[in-house]
Amino acid sequence: MTLYQSCSDICNQAKNKLDGKYGSVTLFAMFYYALSINANTLLSTFASSIADSMGRLLGQNHPAFTGILFYVLCVFFTVLIGMVRAGLALYFLNLVCGGTFSYFQLFHGYQENFKKTFCLSLIVTLIQELCMLPYQYVTYLQQFQKELLLVPLAGTYLLGTLLFILAILGISQIFYLLLDFPQLSVKELLRKSNQLMKGHRMRYFCLQLRFVPMLLLGILSLGIGMFWVLPYVNTATTIFFLDLMNPKQQKS
Repeated sequence: MTLYQSCSDICNQAKNKLDGKYGSVTLFAMFYYALSINANTLLSTFASSIADSMGRLLGQNHPAFTGILFYVLCVFFTVLIGMVRAGLALYFLNLVCGGTFSYFQLFHGYQENFKKTFCLSLIVTLIQELCMLPYQYVTYLQQFQKELLLVPLAGTYLLGTLLFILAILGISQIFYLLLDFPQLSVKELLRKSNQLMKGHRMRYFCLQLRFVPMLLLGILSLGIGMFWVLPYVNTATTIFFLDLMNPKQQKS
């Protein structure tokens, strides 16, 4: 089976799994994004308040310190928010496997294996921050422009997304593995993911490339399209993981 055929098969399976469930899963996506946006806004405001307060304590001649502190706090809060990846993995595993899936599963990472989930989220977040630096820089410049820098924003986001996919190929299955092997340490989970992905990195990369145009359209639609993109992407990614764990069963 070619890479194209393999990715197409996974995407077709994702469509079949979502058949008749898209309504409830789309509502879940709306809930997820509403929660994420509100949490990001609230925590960014909180980080700004802390940074400003620390800056005033140190005097008005420390704007660089205030900026660095604000960035560090934002990264920390991003790690906390990123822990929902474990909950997303659980939700879509239950959906694909025919189990019970609910909104509350989104908070699984905060209830079970908090330290491991936090460490894994930290690793992924730091990699993502490095890959998205060009996009963040253009976003910063946008504050001083009257017109929307649509092409630079879309271009740097696409570049950052591709770099991120390449950077995490080996560790892309860590949150699924955490659910299946909660007894393993963070180091063991990273190693197991790398072992599991041997010989499958290009297949995963090609699968993720199929989602890039959808993600861009989701962004260009002011985020509305993401309500439909998120379920499809996560369902396909979950099926990919199940195929890695039990390829014979997935093909039968």
